[in-house]
Amino acid sequence: MANVFRSSIGKKFIMAVTGMALFLFVVLHLLGNLQVFLGPETLNRYGAFLQGNLELLWPARIGLLVLVVLHIWAAVTLTAENRAARPQPYAQQELVAASYASRTMLMSGLIIAAFIVYHPAALHGAGQSGQSHRQGFHRVARCQAAARRVRHDGDRISQSGGGGVLCVGDVPCFSCT
Repeated sequence: MANVFRSSIGKKFIMAVTGMALFLFVVLHLLGNLQVFLGPETLNRYGAFLQGNLELLWPARIGLLVLVVLHIWAAVTLTAENRAARPQPYAQQELVAASYASRTMLMSGLIIAAFIVYHPAALHGAGQSGQSHRQGFHRVARCQAAARRVRHDGDRISQSGGGGVLCVGDVPCFSCT
C-alpha cells in the first residue's frame, strides 16, 4: 500500500480515482440541486433530508475533503517530480499528444477550487446575518418561481441600481455584496 503513495504510477492512480469520485459527487450534487425545478416542496424536502441526516452529511463532507487533499497532493508531487526529472526545459517544445484539456489542467483546477470556496458561501448566505440554510433553499425556490414567471410574462432579469441584488422580475434573488 505504501508503494502506491511512493511511485508515480500509484500517484497517477490516486489522482484518477479521486478525480472520478469527485466527478461522481458533482453529478449527484447536480441531481439533488435540479430538484429546484420540481417546486419548493420537493426542494425543501431534499434540504430537510440533508439537514436531518447529519450523521451521513458530516462523514460525506470529511470524505470529500480527504478526496480533494489527496487529489491536490498527487498533482503537486507529480508535477514536482516531473520538473525534477528534467530541470532544463526543452529548447523547442513540440506538443505531440498533449490535449487542450491536459495543457490547461492547472488553470481549470484553480477555477474549480475558487468555485468550491465561493459556491457554499454564496448559496448558504455566509456573511448575511441571521440567514439559515433553510432560508437559502426558500430563496432559491422563490427565484426559480420568479424565473418561471419571467418566461411567461416577459419580465427581465436585472440588477438593482445600487443594492447589488440580482432580481428576476421584481423578486430579489441573490445578493452580490
